[in-house]
Amino acid sequence: MKKLFFFFLFTLLVSLSLCPALSEDGDIWYSYLYLRQEELDSYSLGVPRGTVYDVYAAPFPDAFRGAGGRAKVSVKESFTLLGTADEGKWSMIEYSVSGGAKRIGWAQLPPVPAVYDGWDDFPSEEALPCVLKRDAVLTDDPRGERRTVLALSAGDRVKALGALDDLWAYVQADVSGQTAWLFIPLDALEPETLWSVDEMGVLTFRKDVTRIGSSFIRWEAAGDEDDGKRIMAPLAKDEVALRGLVFGENIPTSVKAVEFPPSLRTLGIEALVYGQYDYIRLDGDPMTGSGALYALTADRMILSSSFTGNVLRCDHVAVGAWEAEDGNPVYMSADGVLFSADGKKLLSYPNGSLREHYTVPAGTEEICALAFDDDMMNIPLKTVSLPIGLKRIGEYAFSGCGRLISLAVPLTVSDLDETAFAFCVSLERLSLPPGLKATFNENWVHMGDFTHYNGDNGSTWTSRPGWEY
Repeated sequence: MKKLFFFFLFTLLVSLSLCPALSEDGDIWYSYLYLRQEELDSYSLGVPRGTVYDVYAAPFPDAFRGAGGRAKVSVKESFTLLGTADEGKWSMIEYSVSGGAKRIGWAQLPPVPAVYDGWDDFPSEEALPCVLKRDAVLTDDPRGERRTVLALSAGDRVKALGALDDLWAYVQADVSGQTAWLFIPLDALEPETLWSVDEMGVLTFRKDVTRIGSSFIRWEAAGDEDDGKRIMAPLAKDEVALRGLVFGENIPTSVKAVEFPPSLRTLGIEALVYGQYDYIRLDGDPMTGSGALYALTADRMILSSSFTGNVLRCDHVAVGAWEAEDGNPVYMSADGVLFSADGKKLLSYPNGSLREHYTVPAGTEEICALAFDDDMMNIPLKTVSLPIGLKRIGEYAFSGCGRLISLAVPLTVSDLDETAFAFCVSLERLSLPPGLKATFNENWVHMGDFTHYNGDNGSTWTSRPGWEY
């Protein structure tokens, strides 16, 4: 609980820091940049005084460099760390140049000091294509002399990465054929449309959209279990990314279905939130994070014939049926249940199905981790028949099946994870084959009396775990 509390508090603080701003017509289209303000010097970096590093206008080795391609920074004097990118491989810094002016750029410094408030990477949630409404200039010095790096004209295009001080947009642009992340007046930009809804209520995305939802890809502990950092997926040069879509807020209630594009690389945290949909269709090969879909229902979860991404693990989501289109090289579906293409692994049972009994088909060799998992504990399954030939039941395989009463594990099973029946609060009878070593962890909470059948040898025993209150 302590860990969850601090994680919630951290998420709240971050969300305030990244609070989106409104355009003149009231539409939210950009977020503020969350920049560190940490002084660095040779001592904090652990390098000799006077060490020199090349400076780039973006965190890419082939990015534009100022000063005729010779821009550098010396740690002879202190300078300010504003952020990091690509798991700390690049540092965003504000540094002094001749004449007392300051510039903002990127350098490949040694590992920086301890993570600041949980952040480890540059917190850009979006890369939104924009059109210039008027002539404007790009600068790497928005808080000082505002030196012109490149003059742009009305109609030119850039990609907005975020906003600074309500006045400047941090954008990606092409400078002399090279990528540059620079600043431009915020009021000079008009965002392009990246999704639309047709007359049938189907929401589709522009074909170049590559990322939807929060780009955090993992939580990495650092010492104490309540401390750590959230790693962000690197923002590639050709990324077109937008924040998650919220039903009834930034997407209309007329939406009945959502089709994600084949160009999608990342379906991040809370990419789609709330709503009741006829179907959600996935395409391409996206990296999908836990919680990519949140607090919604979908009658059908469709995997296109070309979808090869990982199976979604969602929070408070009810799926009526899984459907893998013919020709999919990774997945197949049968009776609304998702399997590996060869039928040997049961990957995901639809927790929104109304069945009270399900028979796992012959030929299935593994019930995979979280296959029957239902975090809402509303799944109506009372009994499940497992086939002879099944070999493994994975982690949390039946977790949250709150109405499951009895289940017989076949003689062929040799690997039963200790968490397989976590939170199966109604489970009364579990038949295990002789010789199978099975231990169950503390998630068997508040189950009442539990009758354990030891195979077909006639012996039974009833027990109440010693740690249960």
